Formats: sequence, structure tokens, C-alpha cells
Amino acid sequence: MDQPARSISSSRPSSRASPTSTRITTIIIEAGTTDFDVVIVGAGAAGLAAAVALRTAGRSTLLLEASEAPGGRARTSTPPALGGAWIDEGAAWLHMAEHNPLVPMAERAGHKLREAFRSASRMVVGDRLATASEQADYEEAEEAWFEAVMRHPAEPDVDLATATGAFRHQNPWAATIESWHASLIDAVDAPDLSLVDFRLNQLDGANLIAERGFGRLLRDLLEAERDPSAVAAPRNESPGAVRR
Repeated sequence: MDQPARSISSSRPSSRASPTSTRITTIIIEAGTTDFDVVIVGAGAAGLAAAVALRTAGRSTLLLEASEAPGGRARTSTPPALGGAWIDEGAAWLHMAEHNPLVPMAERAGHKLREAFRSASRMVVGDRLATASEQADYEEAEEAWFEAVMRHPAEPDVDLATATGAFRHQNPWAATIESWHASLIDAVDAPDLSLVDFRLNQLDGANLIAERGFGRLLRDLLEAERDPSAVAAPRNESPGAVRR
């Protein structure tokens, strides 16, 4: 039922307490209602997709985000060290573009997309660009890592770290490769990632990148999809909430 506009405040410590794990969530409902069909926690790609699907089905939703901006693990920033160039921190590509529902949404929002890997890749070691020799060593190690993972028996299922065998402890690039392919791409650290799941997540098809960054794309998609006349405005803009 509709109710007068009010503020809702709650504080709940995380079970994994840390200096930043306890947040105060303060939401002001400006639209005059606090009655929603569905509350979605997390304004990343999955939260956005859920909100769009539910709205299409005629359901009202409240989309909540605890951090200062939407995007989840996808953030686009412009560090001064890069001279104003943008960089994606986290998710960066639109995989399987032929079937990815974000592709037509991006095009409708006016974001230009282009194929990934069209330019030479650059790797940073510490605070400097990697040398040609280091780049070659990494690429050779990555190929050997994949071979070790893919030749491991499919049954019984093991974690990805176990599947890499001795390579994990012998090659100096192993930790970097694991961080990229497990922690970043699959969002699970190698010791906790099933080998079966890792293999299933190897995607075919075209990979596209947004010319202004994937994090910025998600932020703009959220702005484009929400109803401006019904916004749950966050106090001091953090944490955020959007009524859909």
C-alpha cells in the first residue's frame, strides 16, 4: 500500500566484519510509496538485468546499491597516471556479443562498441610497462597454464588450483594468471573454483568493449532504464537506491 514519504535507516554489520563492511543504508522515498513487488540488492549487471526483466513483466522494483555508484564489479575510472585515459577496474568486455542482451541495450543508449583485441595489449609490472621479454614470458606461461588445466581429468571434479598441478608453484607468473582467469573473470579464487565450472565458462563468439568503458556503460544503462518520475533518492548520494 502507498504510504507518505519517509526515510528508512538501517545498520547491519557484515558477518565478515572489517573497517568498511558495516554500512549505514539511508533511503528517502520521494515517490510517496514504499510498496514494491520486488527489492533487488546490488546494482551491478545482474541487478540491472533483473530490474529490466521485472519491469517488462509489469512488476515494480526497488534497486539498492551499497557503494557510491552502480556497476557492481564494473567500474570505469580515469587515473591521473594515465593522463586522462579511462580504464575498467573489473569487468571490461561484452562476451558472446551475438547473444549478449547488453549489446542492443548499449546501442540504444548510444554507446559505441568495438571488437576487443584490435590493438596490441600492454602489461604493467608494478608501476611500469612490462618489457617485451616479460610480455613474451607471460604469454608463454599463460598458454602452458591453459594446457595444464585442460588436460586434467574431468572426473572427479577438483578446484582450479589443484588442476594446475606443479605449475602453480613453479612458474612466477602463475599467481597473475590465476588472478586474471579465476578471481577477475569468474569472480572466484582458484582454490574455490570448480574445474567443471571453469571449463563451462569458456565462452565462444565475439568479444566487444565499450569505447567509453564498461563501468560507464552500466551506469548509463541504469540511468536510461529507470523512471525519472519515481526515484528513491539516496541521502548524500551514498549508498544509492533507484526505484524502478
